[in-house]
Amino acid sequence: MSVHFVATPRKRQAWGIKEGMAFVYQPEKAIYETVYYLLFCSYFDGAEKLLKKGLSLFPNSANLYALLGILYAETSREQEAIVVFQKVLKIDPNNPDALFYLGIYEQSNAKIELALQGFKALIESEKDPEELARLLCKKAYVLFVIGELAQAFCALMEAYKQNSQQPELFVNLGTLSLVLAGMIDGMDMHKVDEQYIEMFNHLLSFARKELKLDVGLEKAERETSSQLLALKFKQAAEAAYKKSMAINRRYSMAFICLGTMYYSQENYAQAEENFKQAVALNPKNSTAQFYLGMSLLNQAKIGQAGAAKAALNEAFRLGYGNGEHLFKLAELFLITKDYVAAKIWFKRALALYEKNGVGLNFVVEYKMLLKKLEQAAEDHPDRQDVLDQAEQILNELFEGEVQ
Repeated sequence: MSVHFVATPRKRQAWGIKEGMAFVYQPEKAIYETVYYLLFCSYFDGAEKLLKKGLSLFPNSANLYALLGILYAETSREQEAIVVFQKVLKIDPNNPDALFYLGIYEQSNAKIELALQGFKALIESEKDPEELARLLCKKAYVLFVIGELAQAFCALMEAYKQNSQQPELFVNLGTLSLVLAGMIDGMDMHKVDEQYIEMFNHLLSFARKELKLDVGLEKAERETSSQLLALKFKQAAEAAYKKSMAINRRYSMAFICLGTMYYSQENYAQAEENFKQAVALNPKNSTAQFYLGMSLLNQAKIGQAGAAKAALNEAFRLGYGNGEHLFKLAELFLITKDYVAAKIWFKRALALYEKNGVGLNFVVEYKMLLKKLEQAAEDHPDRQDVLDQAEQILNELFEGEVQ
């Protein structure tokens, strides 16, 4: 469906339409662009309402359905997302967004490879710089997932040339920088492939010129300390995440990524601040809820236990976490001597592990630990030796089945 009309001079100026230029209003594309904007500004409820209205008008639009699937994925509704992406492939078997997300959910390398080919094809035919930058960011993320880091970096640099104000570009760049930091920390630089040395130098140059970061390192060479280079990449990651926030303060993923970085560095106070922002923007994101709760618990803030438990309960209600997450959480409650909460989370962990077919050995050990915890809670709630004994059993479990 297309509608031809004459734009007023003011509208022409606002839309960048020159005199004599034909203009075609395409409702489906307008809905897509608006929803895309709403998604990246964390207006999820408004985006969902508009999408459903759009799909009532264009029931066979694979692109609109793909956006709905992405919205469900961003708000921790995995099963609904899977159903929608499967519907997308019935309409358009080559839709790269659907192929990629289903590839991740199903752990299907074949689907992910097809998604990469799909994004490449769209990139070749796309003329609009802004849309081209989006597609290049998506291509970069797929390359990142399959481990092609140098190609992912090149795609991001190409995206930057098309649109230097793309918030997801800087989030992807920050995440790539962190992965590189973890990869090279402690590595012998003489064993690093030449293509990576070249990428390291491009990244350092970009951090200096575009992120305005004083890296204090002109060039990565074979003699450069890998620990020093890793530190510079962590600084570049932090600067990239903050650049994304500067472009769009409502892009919740930037806060989640920066918060996760701080959390991994045991900087729980700054992690908390970023996860609070992320939860405020997207309360249905289970990752943000989980790490907000863990950040509060790790700081052992007086009076914050209730807020921590509320965030963690919401995270698991939304479907976040695996057995290891639950055991780590139970361990934290043990350390704070909250035996009741520890038992609750141990039981949840056991249910998850039994559902996934954990070996009998592990379940028996777990049940022994649970029995000791129950005894400790009833008879010796304040005895340090009981707590130490429980922690010792926990550590043995973590060294065994839970990796």
